[in-house]
This record gives sequence, structure tokens and C-alpha cells, in this order.
Amino acid sequence: MPKSNKVKKSYEETHKTKEERSNEIKNLLIKLADLEITTKTPGMLEFIKKTKPFIDDGTYWEGRIPLQGTHRILCGFLTNKKGVVSDITLKYVKHENL
Repeated sequence: MPKSNKVKKSYEETHKTKEERSNEIKNLLIKLADLEITTKTPGMLEFIKKTKPFIDDGTYWEGRIPLQGTHRILCGFLTNKKGVVSDITLKYVKHENL
């Protein structure tokens, strides 16, 4: 059988460092603060709890968190892969019967 010419990449080359993950979360929180969504907004503490294992261990997270009183749902994903930026969006909902 012919040998593969692929170069194996190490874990460090394909995954973000703790500092890179921390900076991504800080940027996301700054963008939310610009929209007047702070840690006092109901539902934001749940999001912050999800970011803790992501920053510490690089744990992947994807989900939706309702933000009561804002008619919005925070949808997003946090990924540890280099080259992929973690992202969140705010989706509008008419009724807050979540």
C-alpha cells in the first residue's frame, strides 16, 4: 500500500489557546453590552455559565437561551477549532412564552 503524504498536525496547531478563547468571549460580551444586554439581563448568567467550560477546557457548546424581557433568544456556538470564530446571534420572538 502506498504511504500517505499528509502531514499530521498537532493538537496545538488545530485548536485555540485559552487566551484566544478568552478573547473571543470578551468580544462577544462587549458586542452584547453595546446592545444594552448585560449580565443583569435574565438569561445572561446561563450564557456565562456555558462560557466557563469553553474558556477553561475548550468544550464545544451550541444552543439557544431565552433572554426574558427583551423578546430575544440568544442563539450561538462556541468552538475550539482554529480558523472558526465562535458566534452568537439574537433572534426576535413575538411572544415570550418560552
